[in-house]
Amino acid sequence: MFKKEAIGSVCSHKLHLLFIVICIMLFSNPLLLAQSDPEKVDIDIHADNSNAWYGQAWIWALGIAALILIVVTFSKKVRRKS
Repeated sequence: MFKKEAIGSVCSHKLHLLFIVICIMLFSNPLLLAQSDPEKVDIDIHADNSNAWYGQAWIWALGIAALILIVVTFSKKVRRKS
């Protein structure tokens, strides 16, 4: 009725699937348990670090001016070549 090779192949695939499911169950539980409690985490997103270089307005103005100067310079060089 059934070939022995076909039955062995089906059993082999079921064992592989069972092994994969068991591995997922074993390795996912410690990962889920390792999550921290929300009341123990304290994150301050309103840091008052106004001394950072990227927070200074003159740095932004200087950077934008340099970017415009670079773009204009390269666009002039491209126009001269063509």
